[in-house]
Amino acid sequence: KMAGGESGKDSETATLRMGGVDVTANNMTLFDRRFTNFQIKAEQGNTQWLIGVDGNDVRGSALWRPDGAGFISARFTQLHLPPANPTQPGQNRSVASNPGRLPSMDIAADSFQIGKRKLGRLELLAKQEGQDWRMERVRLSSPAGVFSADGVWQGWLDRPQTAMNINLRVSDLGQFLGNVGYPGTVKRGSAEINGQVSWIGDPYALDPPTLSGNFSLAAKSGQFLKAEPGVGKLLGLISLQSLPKRITLDFRDIFSEGFAFDDITATVKMDLGEMKTDDFFMRGSAAGVIMQGTADTRTETQNLKVKVIPSLAETIAIAGGLAGGPIVGVGAYLLQKILRNPIDKIFAYEYTVTGKWEDPVVTKVAIRQPEKKTIRR
Repeated sequence: KMAGGESGKDSETATLRMGGVDVTANNMTLFDRRFTNFQIKAEQGNTQWLIGVDGNDVRGSALWRPDGAGFISARFTQLHLPPANPTQPGQNRSVASNPGRLPSMDIAADSFQIGKRKLGRLELLAKQEGQDWRMERVRLSSPAGVFSADGVWQGWLDRPQTAMNINLRVSDLGQFLGNVGYPGTVKRGSAEINGQVSWIGDPYALDPPTLSGNFSLAAKSGQFLKAEPGVGKLLGLISLQSLPKRITLDFRDIFSEGFAFDDITATVKMDLGEMKTDDFFMRGSAAGVIMQGTADTRTETQNLKVKVIPSLAETIAIAGGLAGGPIVGVGAYLLQKILRNPIDKIFAYEYTVTGKWEDPVVTKVAIRQPEKKTIRR
């Protein structure tokens, strides 16, 4: 039996007995994370260990078989991982967490959380394949959405890399973003993301500057909310809240107070942190937005072409109905539809958006009007 610590702040006791061990600690550091009021009880069987874990952050039980690379099956009612400790100068965290040292796993947790990010129920099924760790099933589910993935954690000691196929289906976009650390950025909405991504590092530590791959995005029936600068920077880029502050045309009612969208679609290609899209389209009752260009997560800069098309055609049609009777209004509406929305084209505005995400440079682009053709008789 051992005890240690200073004034009870970091005290711990460990009891070793024939075929078992009890460990109790006020504070314990495991996998670069600091757990509090932590207790482990383990009983050794013929070929396996039965383990019980209890504490402020983790509650559950596990079965551990040490033969070969090892296998652990665990069921937790609560699995909350505190934030990782800061890396010390000269420390190589990837060596300590290399997947070559991890066993095969079958893990489920009713409540899974990393730091303050509430991720819902966790299901993980993974096994060793040589120096790699293959994730056959990763699933995070909550009332707000379901994330599913499979992939491989390539386990080089000096440079681990993660590659995954991902699918995210969100039924309440606002609640989901709040759960993962971006509250008050979107109201309502649904969304789906599909793609393949890879990054340098561990699966639980997504590294945007090394992110590569591609994905598609589709979202419906939501509204961007007025967010503080720096909160959800990419969401601020998509919502175009910076436009009204930097252009002559007053889009305050459309973007500044939060754009309500009916649809958002895009395909995105990523190369070491740089994202590129040629077909971003966002439509709402107030306007349509087309966006092309790049955004760099390493430098938090952008080089985008943005076209905003205010939805004026319906307004003019209704105004025509009020002024000249319903037939005139309907006629104006049908005319602009037949001519493929010429009113929208006349009132479209184009911009280039460059510079930092938090302080973009917005430049209005003059739209060339079609040349008039002289008809010779």
